[in-house]
Amino acid sequence: MLYFGLPSPGPSLGTLKCTFLAHWTIMSTKLGVTFDWRGASIAGISELSRVADELGYDSFWIPEAWGTEGFATSAHVLDRTKHIKVRTGVLNTYSRSAALLGMGSLTLLQIDPKRFSLGLGTSGKRLIEDWHGVKFNHPLERMREYVEVIKKVVKGEIVDYKGKVLNLSRFRAYMEIPRTDDFKIYLAALGDKSLRLAGEISEGAIVIFYSMKKLGHALDQLNSSSSNGVRELVAMIPTEVTNSSNEERALLSMKKRVSFYISSMGEYYAKVLADSGFSEIVEQVKEAHSRGEKERAIDVISQELVDELCLLGSPEDIRRKIGALQGITPVLGMRISSQEEVADSVRTLRALAPN
Repeated sequence: MLYFGLPSPGPSLGTLKCTFLAHWTIMSTKLGVTFDWRGASIAGISELSRVADELGYDSFWIPEAWGTEGFATSAHVLDRTKHIKVRTGVLNTYSRSAALLGMGSLTLLQIDPKRFSLGLGTSGKRLIEDWHGVKFNHPLERMREYVEVIKKVVKGEIVDYKGKVLNLSRFRAYMEIPRTDDFKIYLAALGDKSLRLAGEISEGAIVIFYSMKKLGHALDQLNSSSSNGVRELVAMIPTEVTNSSNEERALLSMKKRVSFYISSMGEYYAKVLADSGFSEIVEQVKEAHSRGEKERAIDVISQELVDELCLLGSPEDIRRKIGALQGITPVLGMRISSQEEVADSVRTLRALAPN
């Protein structure tokens, strides 16, 4: 994201909201939990969600890429927990019809009408076309139309809809329509256009691997198009509490995660990080990856970039960084691809518990 025009006469609304308050603590904000989908198992997700629920975390976000399926996993977590909000983070708008996303949401709202919300994203061309076999086109128009149709389905309305992407008629969900007062839709967004769209048609935006120094800008973009109140900006941030025994291992793990998202998750993450001042590292990672030099693609990730994208350090260090994100909903990203990682993640959740 690039800035153009004359210098600003003062700090923006988002910048002010992200100003550090010395007395502010982790206790005064909502904290969410999510997990790296790579290698995640239902057993690991069950344990992580159970602990997060027990410790008083506000929300648990279910990712979907080419690992566990999002709706089934959400149903399992709703059944396993009592209080924590369960949200998809995110389901793409190409592998399911808009009507099916509405039906899935209604099914989960029947399980718990107060705790489920839907996170949506367009994903990227490589995943959509190579994994799902669907043409990746009109992503923003598709998102707008999907949200409009999903809202109709969830309200139990007959869906007569003609758009650029969707052309639906006659049917409505033939099932119990639970109260949907607590149902929210969040949109994954990285670019300014996506953030403004989220502010216009949804309850909030989700940013992933997004430079923390630019979260104020993202918040401004999100709220600039909102006609009825402030939207929620959800920042998913890889997190691990470290000590002398696991510091090097944790740093390497974070570098691997950052390198993977730059090299293997389409162009969006690479572009946003390049526009955030890390273009040289982004190019080095992509070049090394293209040559099959995976270790090199990890080694070039700098400590500065890790610090911009991740929460890594002592509980006190992490609380201070979260304290600087006033106005943002932090979602702590865990790794759970092995029993060891699940144990590490549980220790991190306990160390940062909001209660």
